[in-house]
Amino acid sequence: RYWRDWSSDVCSSDLKWISYERSPSQQSSQTGATVLPFAVRRNYTLSPEERADSTKYAFEFLCAVARPAIPELTRLARTSSDPKRAERCAASLAFIGPEAIPSLLSLATNGPPVTRYWAVSWLERFARKPVGMQTVPVLIKCLDDTNTFFPVAGAAQGVLLTMGPAVAVPALTNVLQSPLAPTRLLAFACLWEFAEEDLTNVPPTMVPYLRAAMSDTDSRVRSTATNTLRRMGGWKLAGEQWVRPRGTNTLNGITPDFFNNAPPR
Repeated sequence: RYWRDWSSDVCSSDLKWISYERSPSQQSSQTGATVLPFAVRRNYTLSPEERADSTKYAFEFLCAVARPAIPELTRLARTSSDPKRAERCAASLAFIGPEAIPSLLSLATNGPPVTRYWAVSWLERFARKPVGMQTVPVLIKCLDDTNTFFPVAGAAQGVLLTMGPAVAVPALTNVLQSPLAPTRLLAFACLWEFAEEDLTNVPPTMVPYLRAAMSDTDSRVRSTATNTLRRMGGWKLAGEQWVRPRGTNTLNGITPDFFNNAPPR
């Protein structure tokens, strides 16, 4: 009971501190003033922003004990106009653990751009764990996000790459034919990254998609797909030239004529 009451008091204080939000003028100003490390200051009183930033680590310590704070952290993140508060709240939710995943997923799809970005970014904490599988559909959806100031789509791509090819490649199959060129590019870029790491990361079943993309309307997609096929076919990049070593003429069924006769899209 003592532990429960103490943790409840800590959560209440943490929520009060973490809710600090800079004014618009503070968010846009760059004073250039030097901030001394905490350990060498004579005055050990934290500023409201410093106290708010340090509060998320209390949630890392409390973990699942802090789950009663999930609704309020979610609300604070959703209503924040300050990127720093949005990041603090998303981080705190991730630190609490798997029970906060539904809230992070909700923020990733229904929050303001800055909140979506941080919610997706902090989903990476679960990327290598079985509980992370539930985040895949939302991550795939986030690849369509068009915001460039807070690149939600790029954050989603990063989490998928962290998850690894066994999880990401099957999920990316439908995205490879998205009507949005930036989304297709992110998907094919994932395949390229996986193939660069290990040729066996990308199965031969992806070859038809890659070959079709050699005729894509977007030059970046064409280039990424073509180079991924070369890598899967055993070609190696020597300087700016692709070199085909001996014995790789049928690797993954990729032959030299692939690059002379791209199929029409």
